[in-house]
Amino acid sequence: MSKKEILIVEDSPVQAELLRRLLTGEGYVVSIAGNGHEGLAVIKEKTPDLIISDISMPEMDGYDMCRRIKEERLYKNIPVILLTQLSDTQDLIKGLNAKADIYITKPFNDRHLISKIREVISRDNKKPVIVNGDSIELTVLNKSFPITSDLGEIINFLVSTYENAIEQNRELIKTRDELRMLNEHLEENVEKRTIELKESEERLELLMQTVPDIIYRIDGDGKFLYINNAITGLGYKPEELIGKHFSCLIDTSGAKDIERSEALKTYEGKVTGDKDAPKLFDERRTGDRATKNLEVNLLPKSVNGGREIPDTGMLVAEINSSGMYEIDPDTRNKSFVGSFGVIKSKEHFIGTTGVIRDITDRKKAEEIIHDSEKRFRSVVETANDAIITIDGKGEIVSWNSAAVKIFGYSYEEVLGRELTLIVPDRFKEGHRKGIRRVLYDNNSKITGKTLELSAIRKDGHEFPIELSLASWKTKDDFFFTGVIRDITKLKKADRELKETLEKLRRSMGGIIHTIAMTVEARDPYTAGHQRRVSDLARAIADKMSLSKDRIDGIRVSASIHDIGRISVPSEILSKPGIVNTYEYELIKLHPQTGYEILKNIDFPWPVADVVLRHHEKFDGSGYPGGLKGEEIPLEARIICVADVVEAMSFHRPYRPALGMDKALKEIESKKGVLYDPAIAEICLDLLKNGEFEFSD
Repeated sequence: MSKKEILIVEDSPVQAELLRRLLTGEGYVVSIAGNGHEGLAVIKEKTPDLIISDISMPEMDGYDMCRRIKEERLYKNIPVILLTQLSDTQDLIKGLNAKADIYITKPFNDRHLISKIREVISRDNKKPVIVNGDSIELTVLNKSFPITSDLGEIINFLVSTYENAIEQNRELIKTRDELRMLNEHLEENVEKRTIELKESEERLELLMQTVPDIIYRIDGDGKFLYINNAITGLGYKPEELIGKHFSCLIDTSGAKDIERSEALKTYEGKVTGDKDAPKLFDERRTGDRATKNLEVNLLPKSVNGGREIPDTGMLVAEINSSGMYEIDPDTRNKSFVGSFGVIKSKEHFIGTTGVIRDITDRKKAEEIIHDSEKRFRSVVETANDAIITIDGKGEIVSWNSAAVKIFGYSYEEVLGRELTLIVPDRFKEGHRKGIRRVLYDNNSKITGKTLELSAIRKDGHEFPIELSLASWKTKDDFFFTGVIRDITKLKKADRELKETLEKLRRSMGGIIHTIAMTVEARDPYTAGHQRRVSDLARAIADKMSLSKDRIDGIRVSASIHDIGRISVPSEILSKPGIVNTYEYELIKLHPQTGYEILKNIDFPWPVADVVLRHHEKFDGSGYPGGLKGEEIPLEARIICVADVVEAMSFHRPYRPALGMDKALKEIESKKGVLYDPAIAEICLDLLKNGEFEFSD
């Protein structure tokens, strides 16, 4: 069986949606129109099984739409239910003359509405009219109303109206019963609420007596009606102030110094009190008699074992209060037009309630903070470095005197402008990204560090700066504070220093070369020996990934490692045969002699010590100190290996060259014994793999 279709004609979208949900929940197919015209259009498009229509609608009301439906031969048998909040006789007769089938008054019971819908849809609306006749007149309350419907329609409509009245009466009876039940429990509820109110008042009183702030209530003349135990902090008992004027607690000598705009708040720009009255105690001071954050000096009576009183003999307090009013019962629910607009009922001012908070400690703290800020500002303003603060938008909020001097902009010129004002174009986007990274990711690559950057002065000149940046956050925003130092002179001095160092380095290189040449001039058979040892030692150090500075030290030390031979007689150095024991002992003195020559020269490396130790052996069998293992400086251990390889690979006065193969075998067989094993292994790799060759 197909579902029945119902058309809802209702100009209220909310009411239409509520009806739609109700009917679709009952299994009906629902269409909606917003007024009578739309309803007629829907009917012509698809003929519904039932029409439910509101009466009061724009363009075409429910009466007119119903009448037109019933006049159409094709649609007159479609039943129509009228829903309305109207309920007088004239409205009922209008619905009857419009030939509506049922008239239901809003608000309706959902159950009753569904019942009537089922009844109307199941009714045979095509049966012939029972009685036909001319129009008749109905007189109600001395008013005559013409009725054009036939008797059958009248009976059907009146029956539905009667049922509607019965349903409403049933709801009224239900409401009456509920009211009776509520009334029966009213006394019980009142008693219960009275007890709860009393308990609530007791809790409130307990709370008021335990809070540290002074809570008070005064009458319309400014005399105390109530004051809590916090007043004992000033040496008073609550009962001794009852009936006394509020001013007994206040130092009135300072009242004249209080701005009227602070003590006497305005209401719509008008002060209602007497302008010549004492400012603090003018109870007619504002439209609502409110006092907000008013600071006054309190006069303590005495404080025995209580808080410390300042030298002034007074405490600083903050007052917040509000007026209390009583509604005139004769004017309740009435309206009057006053100077401030419409006033609903008249009110009588009966006093003020308020809170007095001791802020002496807070004022002291504020003074300390203020003094601290002054000291901080003094430091900032006397600093030689620019100290600049920007907010989360990158806009300048602080700019000290040094910033004015360094960048050329006054405080007024930069306040509120982006810091990119002093940032070169190529860095501006990176600057903005850095701010966003802190704001959204709480991450920064530069905060807490010191960086060298570039900045731009007001005249467009770009110059180097040193920046130290910190970020900090308040409740409302992020801020960045930077300390900027102009390092133009420092960079210039640095360049000059580097140039001087380079000159000294070149001079030192020349001196060292001269020293090496002097040694080799006395020992022609070892010409080039120190240079070749230096080349191999540097290659080993580089393979070990030592620092550039340390490699330079090894290179210099190796270049003059045999400088002590200058003290050995030439005939011994150039002797073609094997030297005797005495001669060998003289030769063994050359490391110590080299140390004595070099120890007073201020090299940037331990050259003298390396020269002294270059004949020490890993197992302690070397000279002059018999050091072993890591007791020997790393530089000396490297030069020792390079010295042996070079000496065996080239001719000596007392023998021909032994060759590279024998040199490698020597190192291989004695690594870990005479030579540092790690250094020996690196040297072997360099030579075997062809990564190093002597340049003759």
